[in-house]
Amino acid sequence: MDFGVKRTMAGARIALCGLCTLPSMALAQPEYDGYAIPDRFSLGLGVYEQTDHRTQINLEDTELGIGANIDLEDDLNVEEDTGRVFRLDGYYRFSRAHRIEWTWYSTQRSGRAEILETVDIGGVVEVRFGARVESLIEYGVFKLGYAWSFINTESWEANLGIGANFYRDRVQVTARTFSGLDTEVRRFEEEGDGPLPAASFGLRYMPGRWALYWDYDVVSTELGEFSGRLRESTIGVEHNTWEHAGFGLGVINSADFVETEDNGTEGEFDSEYRGWRLYLKTWF
Repeated sequence: MDFGVKRTMAGARIALCGLCTLPSMALAQPEYDGYAIPDRFSLGLGVYEQTDHRTQINLEDTELGIGANIDLEDDLNVEEDTGRVFRLDGYYRFSRAHRIEWTWYSTQRSGRAEILETVDIGGVVEVRFGARVESLIEYGVFKLGYAWSFINTESWEANLGIGANFYRDRVQVTARTFSGLDTEVRRFEEEGDGPLPAASFGLRYMPGRWALYWDYDVVSTELGEFSGRLRESTIGVEHNTWEHAGFGLGVINSADFVETEDNGTEGEFDSEYRGWRLYLKTWF
């Protein structure tokens, strides 16, 4: 057998042994003030969807005093919903008060429209009458952070957190105007990526098998020359159905606002949406 294959199989056996011993290690943690930590390691797997998007792009030439505001959903027929995507959340506590937490998901929306009037976006991008416009909005994120639980009892937990937002954000609007045998293509595109700083606050109440929670996150964002912030609030409920597994549902409200001013041009990108998250949670 090839040495590389043997080494891979040996590594897999070691990893499997480690996973098998993880629950017993977690359950053997000492008690704090008579309260043992029940969720040293937690993982949430489920579906996530953003709905009711309202997205606007506004560019203005400050010298000429002209500009335009485009609503991507109404004017360019961009989808209001992202569709259901996979989302992963989790954390690892290395003491009652301190933990590392993470979130990962990726969304996409698109649209097609035929423009019935000429639109000049601040003298920067001109979309002419009869143009066929294709739009694409992509957003993928991996958030990694640290949270300090300054309250953590059998019934209550409150925490403050800081972290980094590793993301990729892209907005692309392509207009194709047909004239005889020629096709004129004009494109507006902005991209942003991380990491950028993030801060959070969380509150959790656990009466019996139920858990009610509220999370609030503020994340710095950039989109090309635009910079701003994303605010996201989540209210949810969980049920500890079995000893180490249960279900959860979260309702999300979010607002993303970025702006720029460069070479006589002012711009704003403003997006709001609601969403929901349904997931299976396990802990040890």
